[in-house]
Amino acid sequence: MLPGDFEFKRLKPSKKQMILLSIVGFFGLLVFTGIVIVLTFVLTAWMNGQPIIFANEGPEQPIVFPHKKHVEELGMDCTFCHRGVDKEAAAHVPTTGLCMTCHSAVGDGLYGITKENRITDLILKMVSLENKANAYSRSLSGGMKRRLLIAKAMV
Repeated sequence: MLPGDFEFKRLKPSKKQMILLSIVGFFGLLVFTGIVIVLTFVLTAWMNGQPIIFANEGPEQPIVFPHKKHVEELGMDCTFCHRGVDKEAAAHVPTTGLCMTCHSAVGDGLYGITKENRITDLILKMVSLENKANAYSRSLSGGMKRRLLIAKAMV
């Protein structure tokens, strides 16, 4: 053996050391996973206003929309309105024109209904246009006109 040569002895850990190392590694992995989950929750809530994980509902709807009626009762597929949801990370709000493809054919359903039984005021309140109930549509802003079309589709 020359000076400067080193001979490493391979140490084999004991069974007790292996068990202790396994336990420490397992708990270290649990702590790391917990930190990642908490950071994901906090960062997504901070950036988006709503956390991605642990959220049962989707984002806050711009209007009160009856998903249950369209999906469960009428049997419509989600991709009919939310066209790119199977390829994108989130569903977009469908255009009013898409709603009107069905609702213009169905009609407004107000024929033969007395004024006291109509829900027009309720629908205008749902789209935040109750104070514009007697206004001409040409006097509304672009966003208000879009909400008015949504209200018309809901009738």
